[in-house]
Amino acid sequence: MDSMMWLHTTSGMYSVKLGYHVATQVLRDADWAESSRGPSGNKVWAKLWKLKVPNKIKVFGWRVCQNILPTQDNLVWRKIMVDDTYELCRIAPETGIHALWECGVAQDVWATSFVSLQNFVDGQSDLVQLFEELLDRLSMEDFELFLVQAWLIWNQRNTIIHGGKFQEPT
Repeated sequence: MDSMMWLHTTSGMYSVKLGYHVATQVLRDADWAESSRGPSGNKVWAKLWKLKVPNKIKVFGWRVCQNILPTQDNLVWRKIMVDDTYELCRIAPETGIHALWECGVAQDVWATSFVSLQNFVDGQSDLVQLFEELLDRLSMEDFELFLVQAWLIWNQRNTIIHGGKFQEPT
């Protein structure tokens, strides 16, 4: 007589609790495989950690690529906020790529930047793709400047959203 056995326990008995535990472990392992050790991230991570910038800026770059900045979009996804509209432009959801690259506020900064980046890259759907493209095209020194400028844009955004005053880019 054949019988069904649950391979994840010594007794062979299935329970919803154990099934949930195995499912979450599989998902966690999949997320880990696609994170800093995943194939698309290898180039970004290796170069990011070698940059000659303060560690807080490296961590910012890592958080950007992990999509864990507290953007309105992420806060809505986590059910902390109900509106994902970017407070600085009020025309689009605040995603990482929008706040740091696509928004008119960010575009004004990049237009006066050290390199005309808008002509350099176009059509990236997320910041990891943007970082990969810039790492291919910019020198390490120019990428360091880009990352510092992105960090400054994010900090200016935080200042404004949390009640501070707008400071013109210099």
